[in-house]
Amino acid sequence: MMKYILHGYIPIWLAKIVDGISYKPGWLLYVTALNDKFAINWREPYAYSINAQCTVEDVTTRVPITLHGPTVTIYADRIEEKMVVDLIFNSIRGLEFHEMEEQFSYNGVRIFDPHRREHQEKLFELAAIHPELDPKAKGLIMGESINV
Repeated sequence: MMKYILHGYIPIWLAKIVDGISYKPGWLLYVTALNDKFAINWREPYAYSINAQCTVEDVTTRVPITLHGPTVTIYADRIEEKMVVDLIFNSIRGLEFHEMEEQFSYNGVRIFDPHRREHQEKLFELAAIHPELDPKAKGLIMGESINV
């Protein structure tokens, strides 16, 4: 069973779905009830936001950091169990995919770095020439701007 943190009230049907989700140790779901303070029945949530979270070592500093996956919104009035499970899966997948892009490297260069997508072609070119042999490429490996 995957741990989860709950903020606000969630109905039994949603709690059962969240209770049924399992994934790797160290991961959790963050579930928040969304209320409209200006609605007539403002105490009843109109939707729920859910996102996956995990703690990893920062790829550069090696300091532990908490990461948040994409938030999914589940509206209380139009819910199907399969849709909720699919949305939660996609939140976990989005976070995993982002981490995979950050952690994957070729010849010491993170060629799929999601924070530098516009430079992916140049990143690969540098990786292919073995940047450890090219002093100009050292800054690129460390995440500096690309000026080579």
